[in-house]
This record gives sequence, C-alpha cells and structure tokens, in this order.
Amino acid sequence: MTERRELGRVAALHAALAALSFAPVWSRFETALYARTVYDLGTNLWVLWWGPEALLRGLDPFVTTALYHPAGSRLTVDANLPLWLSAAPLRAVFGVVGSFNALAAFSFAATGVAAYALLRRFSESRAGCQLGSIAFAYSSYRGYAVLSGYGEMLQTQWAVLLALACVDHARAPRGRRPAVAAAALVAAVAEPRTSRMTALLRAAAGAWAAARP
Repeated sequence: MTERRELGRVAALHAALAALSFAPVWSRFETALYARTVYDLGTNLWVLWWGPEALLRGLDPFVTTALYHPAGSRLTVDANLPLWLSAAPLRAVFGVVGSFNALAAFSFAATGVAAYALLRRFSESRAGCQLGSIAFAYSSYRGYAVLSGYGEMLQTQWAVLLALACVDHARAPRGRRPAVAAAALVAAVAEPRTSRMTALLRAAAGAWAAARP
C-alpha cells in the first residue's frame, strides 16, 4: 500500500471519528457549542470573535476599546493570527459558534492524521500507530482544553506536523535536507509557546543530524 493511500484511509477514519464526536451539535451547528462553560471559555470565544471582526472591519486586532472602555486593552498576549485567518471565512458561513465547531472538528481529525504520520516514522505497526494517533488526538487534556475554548488546542496538528518535519529533516541525507524555516515561522507567529517548542525541536533535530556519520 502506498503512503498516500494509507494516509487517505487514516484520514477517512479520523474524519468519521470527528463526525461521530460532534454528533450532538450537528443539528444545531451554528448555535450549540462543542464546549461547556468552564474557566476561560467566554474569554476565548470573545477573542475568536474579535480577531476576524477586527480584520474584516480594517481595525487593529491587537488593541480594542470594546474592553475596559474608554482606556481599552491590548490583546497581544491573546492574539492568534493564524487561527483568526482560518476563522474569518468560516464565520461568514457558520457564524462565531459554527466557526468554533468547524475548527474544533477539523483539529481532531487533522491532529489524528498528523500524529499517525509521525508515529509511522518510528513504527511498522499500522494498528499501533492508529491507536496511538487516536489516543493523542482524543487525549483527556486536548478534550478538556477544546471544551474550554483554548485556541491553541484548535491548532495542534501544526505542532505535530512541525515535529514530523524536524524528524524528516534530521533523517534526510546531507545536502538534501528539507528546510523547516517556513514551519518554524508559522509556529512562531501562531503563539509564543509554540515558537519555544519550535526552537527546541529544531535544536534537537540539528543535534541528531550532527551526530550522524
């Protein structure tokens, strides 16, 4: 079986699992949240609304007077530009609640497929990698964080793909190693915690490559 066909089957399985997980909200996709009111959910949903709203209206998304008026508030710490760009077109179709549900459903499926691809670099067992990818995508921490509306948990597929890129970079023959600069840039823009992870992964990949004969 070719790698592309194998990943296609894995993607179909994870898409089905995501669809099953979101079964309670499909009939009310634009009004019922795949989340619950705990801790930071309200704040995170407001930030998800504000980013695309500011971009569509030509406003500065990193500063708002809608909070603590009239002094306003800086949102640099909470800014998540890649997520806002992803949410903007979805919001036009599904609204704020629907865009969150769509991003959350996609994150479960995409994270599972990315995790499978990464695990396959270290194991020949398709069944084992499939179970591992499901365990990662549907881990209790991810589930809790998504239920709380954390934007970074809607993008975990990029972190896994970045790790995959670093592994392939370290394993490739010298002179033909694919660059990971673009992935590192995207991760750095996404949020500070991911950029720190990028630096660590890049350092580890470089050390691994340097140690090889």
